[in-house]
Amino acid sequence: MIQDILFEQVTPPPRHRPALPDPHGPGCFYSRSVPLPAATMAGRIQLMLPPDLPPGQSVTAEILGQEGEVLATVSWPVAAETPEAADHLMMAFTLEAPQRVTLRLTASTRAGSFYLRAAKLQRAVPGQALDWSGTHGRLNLWPLDRIRFVMVGNSGICTASCLHCPTNKPWLPVPRGEVMAEAIFERLAEGLATCGLPIGGIGFGLFGDPLIDRRLAERIRRLKALLPGVPVTVSTTGAAFVPRQAPVVEAVDSIGVHVESLVPETYEALMAPLRFAEVIPRVERLVALAGPKAILALPVHQRNRAEIADLEAWWRRLGGGGVEHQSFTNRANLDPAVTALHLSPVTGACTQDLAYDLIVDWDGRVLTCCNDFAKRSNLGSLATAPLDTILADARRERLFRQLRHRDWQQIEGCRTCLFDDPAATQAAAAASRAEAQARSLAIATASGP
Repeated sequence: MIQDILFEQVTPPPRHRPALPDPHGPGCFYSRSVPLPAATMAGRIQLMLPPDLPPGQSVTAEILGQEGEVLATVSWPVAAETPEAADHLMMAFTLEAPQRVTLRLTASTRAGSFYLRAAKLQRAVPGQALDWSGTHGRLNLWPLDRIRFVMVGNSGICTASCLHCPTNKPWLPVPRGEVMAEAIFERLAEGLATCGLPIGGIGFGLFGDPLIDRRLAERIRRLKALLPGVPVTVSTTGAAFVPRQAPVVEAVDSIGVHVESLVPETYEALMAPLRFAEVIPRVERLVALAGPKAILALPVHQRNRAEIADLEAWWRRLGGGGVEHQSFTNRANLDPAVTALHLSPVTGACTQDLAYDLIVDWDGRVLTCCNDFAKRSNLGSLATAPLDTILADARRERLFRQLRHRDWQQIEGCRTCLFDDPAATQAAAAASRAEAQARSLAIATASGP
């Protein structure tokens, strides 16, 4: 079915969010000027709702002419009890002549906590059903013809409980993690080797620190023997690194090291209960051993944006490889202490490509997403089923179809997922470098010839 799309925007950047005098009250949370032709159109509006939405609320969409006149308007009730409805706010209108209009969305309350996830306007043809499925995914086959990435939670234990991470928080409704049992790992490894699907890469990490696993080097070598040419990565804070793990560094293709600040007080506030004076020397020994294999994994946010250039320079001095400026994510947690770290938040809007990822926690549980710390999803378990059964499971196909049709609100973890606009992340890094360069120039000028 062909879509005659006249306008579409997914995860619009915050520049389309007008300033609100009171984010807790009513107001406009999206406004964008759009050129449209003369046509009868149908629209689908998809929202992320506030977590504390009181009953009896509504959202209104308006199509405004160039003089601000209302050309079309529709209102929908929204309720916390029926979050799925927020993915299917439908409208229809006709423009008699081509013109530039403004699409404007307002909420009756909590306007600062409403987010437009996607808007699409299509040409409507009488008697013809419209296709509202996504157009941004790159992978679109079922059954799967590949595994895009495998994330292995070989350890459910982490020595950190970072401010913005649910791991080790007392409110997280999951039992304490352990190291993955050998039977589960072998079922995964053999399944990957015999599934017949190309595999884009394998990463050890997920919700714990993989270096806790004393068999990690052996497991990496096992996967590399079974799957030659498939890159293997490890993600760690470095807090668990000790000299006996040198074989891990030797075996792995790259190792991402998570460091958020070089200011001890900031580091310890963000990455508690880790201690700067204890962990950073371990990181430095790890980088000395790994060299260019070591990648600085740097979530960029309000608390460290001014330090980015200093962190980059430190990493270069250590002899590390690249720096990965990660767009900050709330990890599906809307705690104000977490959301305050955002630079420029937009909603998550994963495509069906996510169904091509295989995410396995330490106990064999297969999850939909790396941000499902509460393990609310369940795509099967390698503790009870072989990998080929897991990959063909009807629950994975359902996930594929949900994301293909952009039914994000049906997936519990998607309902609260925010991450920073990648452009804002890169802009913060560039601004930090410019400020560092200006400081250096000022010092050089003050020093004289």
